[in-house]
Amino acid sequence: MAGTSQFTGKQPADCIYPHLKFIMMAKFEDGNLSGSFGNFIFYSRDGKTYVRSKPGRRKKKRGQPADPNKTIFGKVSTQGSRMLNILRRQLLFSFSLASYNNTRSWMRNQYAANQQQSQWDISARPNDMCQLNIAADLRDMLFTSVAVMDTGAGKLQVSIPAMNPQRDIKKLPAQTTAVNMKLAVLYTAFEGSSPAYIAMEQYQFNYENTLLPAKDIIIDTEAPAGNLALVVLAIEPVKEGKSFTAEWLPAAIIGMGRVK
Repeated sequence: MAGTSQFTGKQPADCIYPHLKFIMMAKFEDGNLSGSFGNFIFYSRDGKTYVRSKPGRRKKKRGQPADPNKTIFGKVSTQGSRMLNILRRQLLFSFSLASYNNTRSWMRNQYAANQQQSQWDISARPNDMCQLNIAADLRDMLFTSVAVMDTGAGKLQVSIPAMNPQRDIKKLPAQTTAVNMKLAVLYTAFEGSSPAYIAMEQYQFNYENTLLPAKDIIIDTEAPAGNLALVVLAIEPVKEGKSFTAEWLPAAIIGMGRVK
């Protein structure tokens, strides 16, 4: 459509079409109509009024590959949330939105870097663990290295070295009489609507100045080979009849990979 406007004088658009006053954002000024109306844009040039369609949302061309970063983020967001929803019921502190966001971001980085590898070994990474409780950092409280090894057939071995609880576990409340160490493995096929599962073991010992021998803990997940797994370590102070706030409850993902 092109040509001069038939309207004269300065009139607001809702006076011209009063029944369209809530959807029309065009204005009539100095004999020219300008602005938008529905799916059209009016503009003037050389004293004449023209109209063109509003630009539509750009559609992805057929056969055009999806953005891999968006694909990874979407998958990790969906699958990671499913795994965390199971885990949060086993820990004593509440997961905040920051806990979800930080964990999914960490998982996305791990997944993006390792998803194409033919074998993604599960192992503990002391310098690259993901803190689940933003109020307490496991690295500030546990001063010993825990090793994780996938022994095959869905079984993971967690090796805890010999340690002195009062020397190697710090920043616990004065009322602590024992420590409960929770070990959890979350696993899923990590595809589509595949469910997530959890397998757990616990190791409790007195919080005293004595040397405990090294201990190997076997977690039998029964996870199929190729499932993606998270290994979680949490420390919980123990005193009968006493509960502790989040600042005393560190928990972290210490390993991620695919089950052999």
